[in-house]
Amino acid sequence: MLIRSHDQAELFELVAAKRTGRVTVGRTSINDIVLDGESISKFHAFFKIELGGSYSLCDPGSTNGTRVNGLPLEKDSPYPLKGGETITFGDSYEGTFHNPASLFRHLTMLKRWIQ
Repeated sequence: MLIRSHDQAELFELVAAKRTGRVTVGRTSINDIVLDGESISKFHAFFKIELGGSYSLCDPGSTNGTRVNGLPLEKDSPYPLKGGETITFGDSYEGTFHNPASLFRHLTMLKRWIQ
């Protein structure tokens, strides 16, 4: 997951805790991905990693919401991710979710652009 803020970008590997099978996103240090910002809830969202290796994203009711490709997530309704989606947390962070196939496509496109 590549997450961008105003002037910085950071890459996060989504490795779920064995006990919960999820990766949490929020403002406090107890989350797996910590995003500092007024529009980010203490526990803002989480990625769920399913048995077959598929991913979904869920917003448990954050104050400022989570959007996938511009569409707001409904509270507690998992959104299946395929790879390449743009995810917005609150109004300060935007990221791109990549599975191995979409990351390969993205890097291939960047390589062509750079050459």
